Amino acid sequence: MFHYMEGTLIVAVLMAIIITVAAFAAEGRGRRLIRILLGVEERRPMREQLYAEVERPEASLDVVQRMSRIDREREPVHS
Repeated sequence: MFHYMEGTLIVAVLMAIIITVAAFAAEGRGRRLIRILLGVEERRPMREQLYAEVERPEASLDVVQRMSRIDREREPVHS
């Protein structure tokens, strides 16, 4: 029954597998796993990963302040 569609289904399944693997590799944990497998990065103990410092940019409310200023400058809409 599926004999005529066999080639198309094989190509579709292979494409789906390739896309899934590429998406996993692009995601953070997948990228890290690939780097460990290739030997670029070494494996760290779990405790070190849990308590490691993460660099974060300073908190800024500039966007919120700009948006509120725009709202205040906008004239009220009368319906």
